[in-house]
Amino acid sequence: MEEEKLSNSMKEQLPYFYLPMYSDLRKYGQMGITTHEGIYHAIQDTKGLYETFGYGKKIADAGYMPDEFIWEHYIRSGAPKCADCIQNLIITYLSKYSGRFMNEYSEALGRLKGKCVLDKIDTSEACVGCICHPVHIYE
Repeated sequence: MEEEKLSNSMKEQLPYFYLPMYSDLRKYGQMGITTHEGIYHAIQDTKGLYETFGYGKKIADAGYMPDEFIWEHYIRSGAPKCADCIQNLIITYLSKYSGRFMNEYSEALGRLKGKCVLDKIDTSEACVGCICHPVHIYE
């Protein structure tokens, strides 16, 4: 009985996900969202991933590569967004594209909807599209 409770509790806790970089695609021929245990989700179509982060045609036409855009907006010191935003957007992406994620973490995802506590909330497409943005609280 204790093992069952532990197993259910562990299922509810979201792991820390690592974002693949476009350079991984060029280097290894594939990309995957990983955890400390290895590849969690193989990315078949990078367009959906990068659109989740707000990277699209307009930004590509401005000369940004996906990795550069993510670095500039989410990673570099003083970026307008932060590492927590990256984590929330990876979770948003997985909720749309990973059946495994939804099977394992749908309850935890339900508790995240609309519950962003970051001071970096704005009206950008990526921010509003994030599962944690307050516009999703009643979904």
